[in-house]
Amino acid sequence: MAYSKTGDAFNSLNAAAKDFGKTTNPQSIQTDWEYGTGFYSWQEKGKTKYSYTDPHTDELPASARIDLDKLSKPDNAEWAATGHTHGAYKDDYNNDGFSDYDRINAINRKLPSFLVATNGSLPHDKNHPDLPWLHGWLFGCKNCFEYQGDC
Repeated sequence: MAYSKTGDAFNSLNAAAKDFGKTTNPQSIQTDWEYGTGFYSWQEKGKTKYSYTDPHTDELPASARIDLDKLSKPDNAEWAATGHTHGAYKDDYNNDGFSDYDRINAINRKLPSFLVATNGSLPHDKNHPDLPWLHGWLFGCKNCFEYQGDC
């Protein structure tokens, strides 16, 4: 299965976020490290396009700091969102949900935040009335390395 690469143009933020999940989650699960990215947008021929930065990791199972000031985007682009994976499934971890730290970061950045879950269910915070910009995507079920569709 061929996927895009960072810097490729997508017609929606959701499409860019899904691609980040599909391309990054297998490695995140395999290493059990969280990976993070910044999503950005720009205008091209009168249409808004989206992409994301190279995924990075702190090589930790429960942290991928996303410092937008240290990530590179084209000069004509604006930050549109952030996203991160949760590594391998763990019995004692909030695999399918946003942590308090995730919520605080989304609020402080005033940007949407995407989570790539690994445990077979979608995060529900995207429907939280006070945090409408938290979104979750599922790519696989309990440590699947390939996209399996909905589980």
